[in-house]
Amino acid sequence: MKSRNLTFAMSLLISLAALACPQTQAAVAGDMSTAATTKLSAADQQFFKKAAIGGMTEVYAGKLAAENGSTDSVKKFGQRMVDDHTKAGEQLKALAAQKSIELPSAPDDKHQAMLDKLKTMSGADFDKAFIADMKAGHADAIATFKAGSHSKDADIAKFATATLPTLHDHAEHIPALSAKTGM
Repeated sequence: MKSRNLTFAMSLLISLAALACPQTQAAVAGDMSTAATTKLSAADQQFFKKAAIGGMTEVYAGKLAAENGSTDSVKKFGQRMVDDHTKAGEQLKALAAQKSIELPSAPDDKHQAMLDKLKTMSGADFDKAFIADMKAGHADAIATFKAGSHSKDADIAKFATATLPTLHDHAEHIPALSAKTGM
């Protein structure tokens, strides 16, 4: 009986000491954040991946358009892509950090091939390809963020829902951009 009481007392002291130690608290918090990652559904994890890749691609393509667009409207729209998608990307990074999700650091092969193609183009050909890529990219982004807005994770749903109006606004401006450039 004494042995059991001594074991219990030692366990209690070790637990109390662990709670007082900041390094142990950090380790416990780390274990909890790992648990947060495993709580996210496959759809939520896919949302983070698609949103990050799509956003990066829009920023890179926007930079190319701001520099290489042959019309002022393409250059301005490109800069808007840089500004808006950079802001959304920063919010996504903060949310991913909160959820212990590691985001991709570069576009996937499909998106990189599109960017590589744009890098080789100029003039009206560039504008036409950029507009087509923006149309397709924003259709994908809207679908991704609509799915994210239905996440069971309230933070993901809130972020996706808050970002959708900007994506819709971009998509609505693409036909006007196309008309302005004669594409």
